[in-house]
Amino acid sequence: MIDIPHEVVQELYALSQQIREHEEAIETLRAKQVAVLAQLKVNPKDLPVAAGVSPGSRSLRRAAAKHLAQPTLNNAIVEIFRKNGNQPLHVRQILEQLIQSGFAFHGQDPAKTLTIRIYQCRDVERLGDGQFRAEPSALTEAEQPSEHVTLEIPKKRSKGAT
Repeated sequence: MIDIPHEVVQELYALSQQIREHEEAIETLRAKQVAVLAQLKVNPKDLPVAAGVSPGSRSLRRAAAKHLAQPTLNNAIVEIFRKNGNQPLHVRQILEQLIQSGFAFHGQDPAKTLTIRIYQCRDVERLGDGQFRAEPSALTEAEQPSEHVTLEIPKKRSKGAT
């Protein structure tokens, strides 16, 4: 048995909480990005590319198109519950329905990924024995019309501007 000091365990827990919060913020931003791009009818191939990567990179365009076309895992989970009338479901049932709906997992073990993420998802409540259901607030939030999202496109500077 390894003896880990209590302070180290506390620090690791705090870091894991921060990571989870950042992941949730990223997912929220991705969902907003998808909504804005869909609203603007922007083709993922037309998106600017990060420096050092060739704009014609097929794998990059394919990854961007795939990512923009798919909801976040948390949103997909809530949608599964919505389709099932928010009946309690086991992780295996959720995984089956996600796969049937065409959700693409990027890791090697989708069941492990789902299990880890569902325990971190604030929109899902644990019922015990591997059973879950969506928080009522998550179901109503998604049904309400989204707030107006404004996209600010920076203007090109003239050569003389500072």
